[in-house]
Order: sequence, then structure tokens, then C-alpha cells
Amino acid sequence: MAELMKGHPWSARYSRGKLRFDFPVYVEPKLDGIRAHLKVVHDACAGTPVDVQVLSYAGKPLHNLEQYARALLPWMRKASIKELDCEVVVNGTFADTYRYTRSSKGVPSDLRTAEVLLYLLDLPGLDAPYSSRKSILQAFERMAMQPYLRTLNDVLAASEEDVERAFERYRAQGLEGAMVKLPHARYERKRTYAWYKLKPEETADGCIVDLVEAVCGKDQPELGLVAGDRLGRIGSIVLRLEDGSTATPHGIPHELGVEMFQHPEDFLGRWVEFNFMERDRAGGYRHPTFVRIREDKQ
Repeated sequence: MAELMKGHPWSARYSRGKLRFDFPVYVEPKLDGIRAHLKVVHDACAGTPVDVQVLSYAGKPLHNLEQYARALLPWMRKASIKELDCEVVVNGTFADTYRYTRSSKGVPSDLRTAEVLLYLLDLPGLDAPYSSRKSILQAFERMAMQPYLRTLNDVLAASEEDVERAFERYRAQGLEGAMVKLPHARYERKRTYAWYKLKPEETADGCIVDLVEAVCGKDQPELGLVAGDRLGRIGSIVLRLEDGSTATPHGIPHELGVEMFQHPEDFLGRWVEFNFMERDRAGGYRHPTFVRIREDKQ
């Protein structure tokens, strides 16, 4: 079970004019890194803090960050902080961050001199408004004085227009997007409307050239499933676009996925509309998601 907070898309509320809060709100840059959950580990007998564990959003180990986390232990003890919600960014790119933190055999040779930064996002263990948690994080950064530790610069937005301006400014700086955070909200270990995320979104369409069956991602004994079991439905599709590029959107609705699996001949060659965040440097499509099957192009 994930233990970190996760926001809802801003557009889900903003576009319908049904915002669940009053202004002002904090608007922070959204970084293109990997979420890290730093948790103090206590000695089983003495009960004293002895280490800091580094886990992903999904609760799995992140590698090669031990030295950075352990250097924070004295300061976490001094500030009575048991948990930190952070974002790891290596060389300013998601690709390097992923390779760095997923390598269980040590730091990849070409990343041994990489710039590793830990951005302080929140305090999961503290029952206080976000504005208070934010102040504590800023004080913790000043106290720890670690060169790799950062807090995020933000703006206090008084309107939807202010939020959009901040988002456009962050995008112009090459950042992924923005996060909107409510000053009085408590920390929740789930997806919550206390945080909203703004990311660019574009639409494209392509022709289905392959269908990929969905598989079970984790053991689900209550359903008689184990990780890797085939699910008898299509979970993603491979598209070829008019410019020759390919995309693999996921998010196929279950009923449609079953129909695709049972009758692939009815879907191969059909045209599909999908959303994606942006094109990467290699020409690929970041975070492609299925929207609909559309009319064929002549």
C-alpha cells in the first residue's frame, strides 16, 4: 500500500468550475523525478533511531541513496522528524533518476559523478496544516545544511489566473508542471484533493498495429491471482502514427479490453485517439493514455 500523498489532476476540478477550495493556494514546481519516502528505523531493543530507510511511492527500495539519507539522520533526530516525503532528481532528468535509483548493483558507471538532489515535499508523520509543515521543512533545510537538500520555491496564488501564470512560468523553465497545495490541508496517505497537479497534455491519434494482453501486477490472493498471471483482456495497444512514430497507450477500459482480446481482428487497423504529456527527446510519447476509438482516416 502506498504511504505517500498523491494529488488529483487540476483539470478535473478547474475545467468544470467546481474547485473544492478557496484561494489563496500554494503553487509549486512539479519536478520530473522519483518520489522517495525517508523513514527513520529504530533499534528493536533500545528504541533509538539507527538508520533511514528509502522507499519509493509504492513502498519498494530505492537504491544508491543510503549515504544521503543517513547523513540526514542526526538532523531528523534533532528536529523530531520521523518521515520525509521527497523527490529525487539525478542530473535533472527522469531517465538518469530512474537508472540511478533502480540499479541494485551500485551506481551505473556513467552516473558516478552525477548531481543528486533531494527536494523536501512534505512531512507525512505530522498532523498539522500544510503551511506549518512547509515552514518546518524550510527550517530543516537551513539546519541540516546539506548541499544536496532543497526545498521548492513557490508562489501564493490568489486566483485561477495566478495558478495558470505560475504553471506557464514553470513550463518555460523546462519543468514538468506545477502542484497546487491547500494551505490548511492535513497530510493524507492516499490520492487527495489537498493537492492538485498540473501537467501539459496533448492529443494524437494512430492506427492499432498490435494488442498487448494485461497481466496481474501483484499477488491478489482474494481473486486467486499471482503476479504475472494473464488476465484475458487487452491492457495496452501499440499505435503507428502518420509520421511513422509509435505509441503504446494504456488505460483500456476493462469491458473494451475483453472485447479486444476475444476479437482482435475487429480492432487491428482501427484508429485510436490518445492523450500524452509531451514528446521526449527520442521522439517518443510520455505517459500515453487511451481516450477512444475514432473514425478511420481515409
